[in-house]
Amino acid sequence: GLFRQATINLVRNAREAMSDGGSLCVFVRAASGRGVDVVIEDDGPGIPEGIRASVFDPFFTTKQRGTGLGLAVTREIVEAHGGTIACEPREGGGTRFVIHLGA
Repeated sequence: GLFRQATINLVRNAREAMSDGGSLCVFVRAASGRGVDVVIEDDGPGIPEGIRASVFDPFFTTKQRGTGLGLAVTREIVEAHGGTIACEPREGGGTRFVIHLGA
């Protein structure tokens, strides 16, 4: 249930980032080595490099109406499941979140 909530948080953020519409893709791939990656990516405006490192910090938000806890909680859930999460730019624009779960 918690991992589902983490995924929903990422999907919701992607949808909100694309207020004018866009594409959202969720997929699972074999990770290099062992484990799997759950990838959630969008073709929205992206997250500027200067703030990307802060997106998982509690109370950090770029939204006018938000608590800044969604991604912090998401990271806690992923780590509680033995995983890691990363935020990176998507080729062609947008943002990609990669959850890595080891085997």
